[in-house]
Amino acid sequence: MGFSCQRALDPSAVLVVQSPNSRITVSVNPTSITPSGTSTLTVNVAANATPGVYSVRAVGTNAQLSAIGTLKLMAWRNCVWDTR
Repeated sequence: MGFSCQRALDPSAVLVVQSPNSRITVSVNPTSITPSGTSTLTVNVAANATPGVYSVRAVGTNAQLSAIGTLKLMAWRNCVWDTR
């Protein structure tokens, strides 16, 4: 998943992700990036997670604009695939 903006972010953007449930959690690091920076999205799937397709919502915001992205994940026996 990536965010791209036609206008420069001033001075940085804050990233927030929403985990689909308590058994499938997501996080970003770092949570604040500059226009040329990157952030890593980490997905953790518990052994007792119910197999299925889940949506992860990510929002990048600064004082000027915000960008919203949705990533679909398929969890099956502790494996995760990006279903784009």
